[in-house]
Amino acid sequence: MTIDGVGREDVDWLVAVANARTYGGGMVIAPGAVLDDGLLDACIVGPVSRLGFLRTFPKVFRGTHTTHPRVTTARGYEVTIEEPGDGLPGELWASGERVGILPARIWCEARALAVMTPSDPATPVSRSGGPGCPGRRQARRQPD
Repeated sequence: MTIDGVGREDVDWLVAVANARTYGGGMVIAPGAVLDDGLLDACIVGPVSRLGFLRTFPKVFRGTHTTHPRVTTARGYEVTIEEPGDGLPGELWASGERVGILPARIWCEARALAVMTPSDPATPVSRSGGPGCPGRRQARRQPD
């Protein structure tokens, strides 16, 4: 694995690369991540026993898993993950979906996504596009 061209050898259990603090139903995998800074945050779990992993795992929901001595974090503009080297193909997952096999090169761009928000923060917003959604056009029924 490399981050901005610098190799790392401390990967054993998993590598999670994120541009946001949370994923997977509230796991705070990268507590220091900033969504629009153009940097990726990697959470690297090194050699740890299965029991040690299971004991530490619940801490990921509070973002305190990073205090474990075998969990490290790193930030960079580009992350490259190679095959594990055990003869088996490593899998690449994104947002809970298998998207391919390793090797992988991952990067992001700062402020590349335009997001519309209400001009008045007090305006209720509906995820479903329902009545509380600003900008939703109400269909008017034409008289018969």
